[in-house]
Amino acid sequence: FADRPCVRQKKRVLVALTWWEGRIVSGIARFAAEHDWLLDCSLRLRPHVPKFAPWDGSGIIAYTGISQTHQALADFLRAAPAPKVCLHADRNVLQAPSVIMDHRAVGDLAAEHLVSLRLEHFAFVYFDDNAIETRRRDGFEVRLREAGHTGLRLSFGEFVAQLPDLPKPIGIMAANDVNAMDVISACLAAGVRVPEEVA
Repeated sequence: FADRPCVRQKKRVLVALTWWEGRIVSGIARFAAEHDWLLDCSLRLRPHVPKFAPWDGSGIIAYTGISQTHQALADFLRAAPAPKVCLHADRNVLQAPSVIMDHRAVGDLAAEHLVSLRLEHFAFVYFDDNAIETRRRDGFEVRLREAGHTGLRLSFGEFVAQLPDLPKPIGIMAANDVNAMDVISACLAAGVRVPEEVA
């Protein structure tokens, strides 16, 4: 062994996400390729947490939930001695540095887009009381006010109940693509045209 050249070990990084956003995962994968990391994605979107000893790789990139923490995963990751980076908007249960997107800017851009369509009526449809929805809603509402408009704030249930009577055309923001699909489905079920009546 003494004559054998030293083989550098690849850094092993655990990607433990209860939420999967393709662009974020692509960014992690691209960075890993550039830095010769070995990614362990065995805990992505999995409710089952291994019962073995703490993970001992080079680092962890984690997201353990926004409305409710996946406690077993959080406990498992907290016990790991490796450095951690969280992708949480808040509630940093791992007490580690966070890398997050600017959620207020997401709301701002949504309002800017809907205002550019020359709409006069707007609403934010919310599904949960969490930091991401709140920040996106706040960005949306601030940008509307700056453009001289106001908007309704409706829970999804209120939106469905009031949909026939809402002024149209109306621009709607939901916090994410999954929620937006529910809004679109509700419109189609009620015979409301998308995007002509609800953008």
